[in-house]
Amino acid sequence: MATQSFELLPSGLAHTDSGLETLLKAILVKWSQLLRTGSVTLKFKDKNVHVFPDFPPEIAKKRAAYYDVKRLLRPRSDVKYGLRGLTGFRITYNNSEHIFDSPAEAMAFVKHRIIPD
Repeated sequence: MATQSFELLPSGLAHTDSGLETLLKAILVKWSQLLRTGSVTLKFKDKNVHVFPDFPPEIAKKRAAYYDVKRLLRPRSDVKYGLRGLTGFRITYNNSEHIFDSPAEAMAFVKHRIIPD
């Protein structure tokens, strides 16, 4: 199935026009096309617009819980790290990948193996 592309603004409506109602209607029409077909690319000012769903609050809290671990690892250029899946965390250190399911496990690993006191 080929992906369609379209401009967010209807032809004849410049970006500086004050036709807010026309603009909003055009956006809603294009948005409904996107939702129905799933094969439409949104563009605004010749740039692709990507829309991602928000995470539910429970997932967002679990992902945010890794903030302190990321803060400790940020200055370390020898460590690669990142969120894995919805609620996991990955640390690559000394060419070895370690997967964690909780911020406490990740923090313990960082404090004992990467930044020992």
